[in-house]
Amino acid sequence: MHNDPRYAPVEGAWQYVDIPPLTRADARWYARLLLKAFTKKQDCAVRGYRYPLSRTWWYADYTKRGRRCWVSRKPGYSLDRGWGRLVHDCSHVAFRFRHPNWRPHEHGHEELELEMVHYVVSQNWLALKTTANQFIDIAMPG
Repeated sequence: MHNDPRYAPVEGAWQYVDIPPLTRADARWYARLLLKAFTKKQDCAVRGYRYPLSRTWWYADYTKRGRRCWVSRKPGYSLDRGWGRLVHDCSHVAFRFRHPNWRPHEHGHEELELEMVHYVVSQNWLALKTTANQFIDIAMPG
């Protein structure tokens, strides 16, 4: 979030990696992978809450259509576009899944977003220079 000191570690984590541009096809693919990794059944705070996540409207919207703000033609970090926005939006979905009665930027959201940033970097997704069409043979996690 802009100018919120709780999100300083998140912005700091993006500063030390080279962030490539992001296409819409890649954004949809990575959103799907990110949501699958962070919305496991055991992560759900409420028993039986809208699981599987694939039946919820936001999961279908994020993974099939994507969002315009995820597309970035220029490399680099921005909360408004590209990888920063993609991870932030997906962290809201995962946070709502884990804590359905909490507010969107409640304490703990920044920790989840930071965890997602570290996951993206550790999976080496930022170094891949391909489009989502070439990832068809990769098995989905979980």
